[in-house]
Amino acid sequence: AGYMKLATEVYLYAHLVKLDEGRFEFRPAPEASPNLAQELTKALKDATGKRWMVSVSTAVGQPTLLQQAKAKEEERFNAVRAHSLVKQVFEIFPDAELKTIHNKED
Repeated sequence: AGYMKLATEVYLYAHLVKLDEGRFEFRPAPEASPNLAQELTKALKDATGKRWMVSVSTAVGQPTLLQQAKAKEEERFNAVRAHSLVKQVFEIFPDAELKTIHNKED
């Protein structure tokens, strides 16, 4: 249960600054647990059997994994909206909303 909470914290609140073997540097979002670095250090050691240096940075870093997922989803929606058939549907139904995209495989 503890690792699931930690994984969620990293997904939501960790802005990756640098990742090398044995080193993880990140900028925590304001909502992150103040113990995130310590918990991550222990979890990485438990998972790999090796010592990790986890450090907090003030560098901007990458978007969080959640922010990256949202950006990718927005790109996907924009690509569908740009399709000529979808544009025609929105011209006919200007109040329509695109809420979900299903792949043929789904």
